[in-house]
Amino acid sequence: MNPPDSEPDEIGYPELLRGLRGAFGVNALLERGNELLSSERYQDAIDAYDKVLSTAPATFGAWNNKGFALKELGKYQEAIECFTKALAINGRDATAWRDKGVALRELGRLADALRSLDTALELDATSPSAWLWKGTVLRQIGKLRDAAQAYTNFLKYAPPGAESDAQSIRDSVLPALERRIREGG
Repeated sequence: MNPPDSEPDEIGYPELLRGLRGAFGVNALLERGNELLSSERYQDAIDAYDKVLSTAPATFGAWNNKGFALKELGKYQEAIECFTKALAINGRDATAWRDKGVALRELGRLADALRSLDTALELDATSPSAWLWKGTVLRQIGKLRDAAQAYTNFLKYAPPGAESDAQSIRDSVLPALERRIREGG
């Protein structure tokens, strides 16, 4: 039944309530998935994201975070598929491009990984983790000077909480790269 004074062709009050309930339900499920993801309960998070996607398939956060959870479980191809769907919704998300690059690297698809990481850095040139992963991929494909520069950029942008990674890069990785470069590697 429509509330008084409503036009007959307007959405009815019960339909409006159902729509709002559905929207809040999707948001609640997405938040629940995010909480599970933060708690490293990856399969439970995936289940929550699947429920979101069954109702709202164009939800960027559900595709992206499902991809992250799958990546953490070592399901790299499935993760890539989720990142690809997320990026079809929002192709300007640097984190999704970075995480897709990481998953591609894990599958040995280094050229594709490098392209994804480069896109992430075009969108956010100050992303320390994208620089770190780019350095790793470049080192794997033998581009040692470029890897050293990527690691230097990681150090430039590394947040205070990344001391152990920064220390390892400074004390171990960069000196080893510099030795290999000097030796003609």
